[in-house]
Amino acid sequence: MPTVTQTKHRAEIKESMRVILEIQLKNDANGMENKLSLSSVVEELLEDGNILIHMPIHQGYHYPLPRDTTILMMFFEDTQMYALPVLFVERIERGGFMFARIRRLGRIKPYQRRDCYRFPCSVPVMLERLWINERELYPERQATEGQIINFSDGGMSLRCPGSGVIYS
Repeated sequence: MPTVTQTKHRAEIKESMRVILEIQLKNDANGMENKLSLSSVVEELLEDGNILIHMPIHQGYHYPLPRDTTILMMFFEDTQMYALPVLFVERIERGGFMFARIRRLGRIKPYQRRDCYRFPCSVPVMLERLWINERELYPERQATEGQIINFSDGGMSLRCPGSGVIYS
């Protein structure tokens, strides 16, 4: 009987990689805890093991990252999402740009935010936007090629070539 050997893929943080910072907000107005997701880009991997990212912008302003609070930094590699717990260290200004120095608090691990398992796949699709006008649907004149990168009972993720954007 043949044996199957599984190799573990080691995800890595890389320069110019898009990341999402997930911050746990406590004492929300409704008394509940909420999460805020902020987008950023890795600028540099520092020699001391810290990571320099672009300071995330929220509602037009640099978001004041919390100190002494674990932040979950998430990223995609291929079709898998990974998470790394980090801690905000300091703000740094370089050439008129604001950056955040963050420190790793643990290891990079596969991460699943959703309730349903997401099945990775690679399926080309044609995407057509529909507009609603007076209760009638009108298709956009130019369809766009895309690719389904995963799906589940709760939805799917699509990638549109050229934009680098992933829609879930």
